[in-house]
Amino acid sequence: MGPRPINRLLLPVVLLALLLGQLPLAAEEASLYKRRPPTSEDYARQGEDYTRQLERLHQGLAEQEAMAVEAWQREQSLMAELAQLDHELTVRQERQGELEDQIVRQRELIARQREALDQALQELNQAEEHLRARLAAAYRMGATGLLNILFSAQSLPELLDFQESFHHIIEHDRHSFARYRQNIANLEETGQELDRKQAELLAISEELQRQEEELQKARGQHAALLRRVQIEKQLYQQARQEIARATEKLRAALTDLQARMEVEAAAQRLRPAPLAGDFAALRGRLVPPTSGPILSRFGQKEVTGRPTALPRDPSKGITIAGAPGAGVYALARGTVAFADNVEAYGKTVIIDHGNEYFSLVAGLDDILTLPRAEVRQGEIIGRLKNDSGEGAVATGPVLYLEIRWGLRPIDPLPWLRGQ
Repeated sequence: MGPRPINRLLLPVVLLALLLGQLPLAAEEASLYKRRPPTSEDYARQGEDYTRQLERLHQGLAEQEAMAVEAWQREQSLMAELAQLDHELTVRQERQGELEDQIVRQRELIARQREALDQALQELNQAEEHLRARLAAAYRMGATGLLNILFSAQSLPELLDFQESFHHIIEHDRHSFARYRQNIANLEETGQELDRKQAELLAISEELQRQEEELQKARGQHAALLRRVQIEKQLYQQARQEIARATEKLRAALTDLQARMEVEAAAQRLRPAPLAGDFAALRGRLVPPTSGPILSRFGQKEVTGRPTALPRDPSKGITIAGAPGAGVYALARGTVAFADNVEAYGKTVIIDHGNEYFSLVAGLDDILTLPRAEVRQGEIIGRLKNDSGEGAVATGPVLYLEIRWGLRPIDPLPWLRGQ
């Protein structure tokens, strides 16, 4: 006849109180959850996330490539416009140079024309002075003097010669004055024409200079826009390179994830299939929670790897020598009743397998499950230490295992396969 049943909700607490004489504190569920090993479902979800990220990266890469092509086209268009502006500037600068040469020549012509006009005016003034002096002399001589000159001739032919000479003088003076005046008029008209032409050349030169300034301004705006477009193109190219690198990293991560999924699938195939039925029916068919030789047996007083702080009572469980960092797995399906650190035992996990059967493992380095979590047979719930500190012996880390029915400890060895 078995022990009197007690409240199942109190069994884990009472079990620990009887085992260790104290009530342990609860662990932080968030930190334990972060340390939970990934399952095949986690790998699948992560693979889906990687696939979505790859799709977004491919879309972003296509967008960056399209924008880079657009920037390249804008760059080519701006460069063609700049070349056209440079050509127009060159043409206008050459035209401006030609106009400046024409203006210089025009100014030289105007200067020579003004010198000729001044010379003609000077000659006219001299002729006027000469004629004025001759007229003054004739006026002083008067009519009597003129008659005296005329009648002083010795003969009629001489008189006629004198008259003809006097007539030639008068005609010469009249023609000279007319020629001088016409010459001056022509020089003044030519000077005015030169001035008008010089004004036109100056106006054309100013217009060309204004157009050149506008072209220079347009060229500066195009050059600034070209620099911005080139910077945008460089940024698009850098973004493409970064996206390409991120894509390669993500592909490598996805390949690694697929490899881990294959390893996990292989491990799942090699792991013993969960056993159906009540815990009691699994006697002699349970896989040890970790691989390794048995160091101490149930009821033994001197337990290898047993914490020295505990009394030297007969052992209520067994100890197994495990590999450093090896995984610790659930004996059978059940609910985690306790997962936290316990003084003198270290990190401990208790699983309720139903019908008042419990399994306890202690001496863990990491707890990889949570209180109230449902676990499957063979699911990892912790890891052993990686060193030979407390809870380890010369052969490596040690795992302590108990099986209880109600509050009564049971020898675990008859329950384990191959023992």
